[in-house]
Amino acid sequence: MNHAVKHYSFEHEPIKHKNVCDIPGIEQNFQVIFAQYGITHATQLLGQFMMFNFDTVRFATWLSTIAPMISRNNIMLCTNSLKEWCSTNL
Repeated sequence: MNHAVKHYSFEHEPIKHKNVCDIPGIEQNFQVIFAQYGITHATQLLGQFMMFNFDTVRFATWLSTIAPMISRNNIMLCTNSLKEWCSTNL
């Protein structure tokens, strides 16, 4: 799925049953890394973002700490997608 389609479907659809790799910027091969931290669903990563009080810089720093192999671009895709999801849905 290309990034634009993935981003649109993530932002405009309910998050409840989405897998963590459904978040733009989080690729399927990173699923194992997130599972080591107990994060298997998109809602759990959204919860982490909310725990950082929607602070994109702190969240991106945390994300790069737990998964250093994720590119800076993908971290920003993920962070911006969560921010936009919150703006649209909360």
